Amino acid sequence: MTHSILMIEAHAGSGASVRPALAALDFEVTVAESCRSSHAILDARDDFHLALVDYHPHAAAAHAEGCGLDCDYLRSRRLPFVVMSERHDRDVVKASVDAGALGFIPKSAGPEFILPVMATAVARAAELRELKGSISRMSETIASKRAMHLATGIVMERYRLTDNDAARLLRYFARSHRISLDEAADRIMSKAGSLDLLAAAHRFVQRFVP
Repeated sequence: MTHSILMIEAHAGSGASVRPALAALDFEVTVAESCRSSHAILDARDDFHLALVDYHPHAAAAHAEGCGLDCDYLRSRRLPFVVMSERHDRDVVKASVDAGALGFIPKSAGPEFILPVMATAVARAAELRELKGSISRMSETIASKRAMHLATGIVMERYRLTDNDAARLLRYFARSHRISLDEAADRIMSKAGSLDLLAAAHRFVQRFVP
């Protein structure tokens, strides 16, 4: 499987030494010639598996366009990243790890070094996406259950119903309006469906009247 990589250069051409190795390893590389230009690319595309950030410590400190390790804009797009740099001393590697990088590649490295680093980073990025997706789905489920609980409580209080009867009325309200239970709960809590609910309650009761 070909993986899409966004290479974010510190300045135009600064990542040229690494590109041939990435191409040989079957990575599809899109180049952003500065951190700022990467924003436009990310606004237009959301299918990158990973970013490769070219870190020049001195350039980053001297120029606003310099590619530092303030990667909030990558994190805001949930795009994991690996750092590459001409320097690979302890301080630079530590700064990269502290910034949240999934890996570090010296620019002098050959394909035999780059492949395992990138492969591990891509696999880790996939795990993180799955984990975030699971957390998001769990949060949505919790929010949905909470909304249903609150809406059922409102119906119980308004019509002096038991928990079971209130839940049945809420389901009837949703079916009769061809909406989801979540949307029905939202309408009840926002009071936007009060009159509709009253009409549904009347119809619901009439079903059991001889």
